Amino acid sequence: MSNKKKVLFIISTLNTGGAETVLINLLNLFDFESYEVDLCVILKKGVLLEKVPPQVKVQHLAHSDLYYRTANYLYGKYNNPILVKTLARKLKGSYDTVFCFLDGVFTDYVFMSNLKYNAYYTVVQSSYSNYKQKTKYLTASNMKRATSRYEKVDGIIASSQSIKDDFEAFFGKNDKIRVIFNPINLNKVLEMANQGTYSHPDSAISIVAIGRLIPIKGFENLIKAAAILKDRNKSFHIHIIGKGPLENDLNALITELKVEKYVTLHGFVENPYPIIKNSDIYIIPSYSEGLPTAPIEAAILGRPLVATNVSGCREVIDNGKYGIMVEPEGESIANGLEKLIDSEDLRKEYAELALTRAKFFDDETAMQQYYSLIGNNKN
Repeated sequence: MSNKKKVLFIISTLNTGGAETVLINLLNLFDFESYEVDLCVILKKGVLLEKVPPQVKVQHLAHSDLYYRTANYLYGKYNNPILVKTLARKLKGSYDTVFCFLDGVFTDYVFMSNLKYNAYYTVVQSSYSNYKQKTKYLTASNMKRATSRYEKVDGIIASSQSIKDDFEAFFGKNDKIRVIFNPINLNKVLEMANQGTYSHPDSAISIVAIGRLIPIKGFENLIKAAAILKDRNKSFHIHIIGKGPLENDLNALITELKVEKYVTLHGFVENPYPIIKNSDIYIIPSYSEGLPTAPIEAAILGRPLVATNVSGCREVIDNGKYGIMVEPEGESIANGLEKLIDSEDLRKEYAELALTRAKFFDDETAMQQYYSLIGNNKN
């Protein structure tokens, strides 16, 4: 009989995204000699499905995108759980520990399931203070349901200190919450950065940004910054990597501002690390983040960082100690980028600072904290 601890992770899909990437990193760092790990991807969808380690047994609850979205909409909007319950009851098995890797509606799937477990943790990956989340959670019914949810779980994991602070600003001090930084899989980043070669298409200063093309990522401000830098006769090219619903809008803005020669939307890139490694600057223009993975990966590769003065981003560069901090609007972003565009010495200085900061986000520490939670469960 196996003495391995049994662990289940739950996530909505494995599309490209911060939480999804972090979970793949965590799974690939797991000690499978000591732990038996299962994964429930609620909807069978996502380009990252093929990145799940072969040692992990994967199950799905929904195969229809429409059914999945309708179930979550009815539950989230109208507190009608009938379809969510139908999906959740497919969850069976006995586990030492269960982790829901995207907090919210998906956390409640476990409470409606047929699972048996010793401990259940939910992982909060995003800030409650961003403009969408704040509006969403100010309603009395949502606050009541969320409060009930957090009373039921055995623990809450915040992926950054700023997320913990924001959470407690909404729900009050909570002894159940702890900070565990997301594992990055440093060795994998370095390995993939050396796979193949990449040369930026011109001799201009190359600036890279990565993220889903959604409003909170602030890419429209980065494009506006490009127009300002163009008018200042700076030599640069911005490479935006990622897909999302704003792709057409962002392309239209690029055309409107006449920066086609200065900004390129690359879409999804299977391995972006050679592009980052050979860039001059990494920029994160978001309005809000939990603990963004991509700029930490850029720091591992020694790229100078420019980040907005918002939750999550501040934490990566320690309030401007390890990168240039800007406001989430076009002119401030342009001013920050201009400092690095104009000075090779400053780029070298911030590259060294980025390498120093990367050591703070230690994979082994994060994994030991997860193992401790699993190992400390009551039997």
